[in-house]
Amino acid sequence: LDQQGLEYFPEVFTEKLLGICKEHCPIKVPKRTSSSPFQILSRKKRSLQNRLELIKSDPSSPMSKIKSLEDKIALIHYDIRDAICSDNLYKEELATNKVRSPYSALIPLL
Repeated sequence: LDQQGLEYFPEVFTEKLLGICKEHCPIKVPKRTSSSPFQILSRKKRSLQNRLELIKSDPSSPMSKIKSLEDKIALIHYDIRDAICSDNLYKEELATNKVRSPYSALIPLL
């Protein structure tokens, strides 16, 4: 390499390496932008639990407020359970449809 070649070597090397990486590396799949109902409910439950801890630490807070927050947290537990069950049912239905679809014409349903 001559003197001018040595000056441009880092740029040429970087461009060649970048071209090879673009050619052989898989393209990243963008993350889902929407949150699942389970995640939304978990965040809501966490914020209510933090608020409950704050209210419990204050001795002048009314018991009715503590009880109402505990009730809301208990209801969110049920909602989280329902969200998980419905998600599992959806995934199970997708799996059975994938298994059933190629053979549906060959095997009659009983």
